[in-house]
Amino acid sequence: MRRLVFQSIILVSLILSACSGRSNSHSISSWEFISIDSTLKGDSAAIAFIEPYLTQLDSTMNEVIGYSSATMISDKPEGTLSSLVGDIVYNAGLEILNQQDIEYGSTMALVNVRGIRAPLPEGEVRLVDAFQIMPFDNNLTAVRLNGSLLKEVFDHIAHRYGEGLSNASFTLLADSTASNIIVAGKELNPEESYWLFTSDFIASGGDKFFMFQRADTIIATNIPVRDLIIEHIKKEHSQGKTLIPDTMPRIIVIK
Repeated sequence: MRRLVFQSIILVSLILSACSGRSNSHSISSWEFISIDSTLKGDSAAIAFIEPYLTQLDSTMNEVIGYSSATMISDKPEGTLSSLVGDIVYNAGLEILNQQDIEYGSTMALVNVRGIRAPLPEGEVRLVDAFQIMPFDNNLTAVRLNGSLLKEVFDHIAHRYGEGLSNASFTLLADSTASNIIVAGKELNPEESYWLFTSDFIASGGDKFFMFQRADTIIATNIPVRDLIIEHIKKEHSQGKTLIPDTMPRIIVIK
């Protein structure tokens, strides 16, 4: 209700400003405080206008797109949902490189736990669940960087007590640094070149991943991570598969 009133005020203001070519000065001679709460009755005409769209939206968002064998969560240092999203981003990133005929060696994916805002429920998974899991319009991004810079990425992940990973693992030491870093089944090599798949938010320095600004190459796409999640769940469902959480540790914590 608060948002609707605010949007209405903005809309009226724009209409009034568009109707006048002159710059006028106004002053408020009186005002009235209106409480925006459950006692405020909605505008019947506005409700009647919006209702059909809300009904259609509810029908769309409640579509069952798949099933999960268990509730999955995104947590620190890692969670089953952040691992799932990491795997989805990883596979989509590989597809981008293959589509563009880009040669690559070791690859991995990184997703920020904070960007995953809701659990994936056990049982029916609806379209609305995907929007609640990933409410932001973050897009898939591929980053090429050397092993020395990637070590900084892992140390920052360790400092943040973990993030979602795919095709990579490490040991989180008591001093909040990363050790025993494995990417694509091999120890991290400072001299090697790597491709890392993530979101444009992280690639642009979000959550203080500023080291990506020194990357060799960044490939931006217009593919929302949320769309990748929806596509994956629908694909698994179309093949008669239920989502199963991967509980294999990717971050080993030493306290």
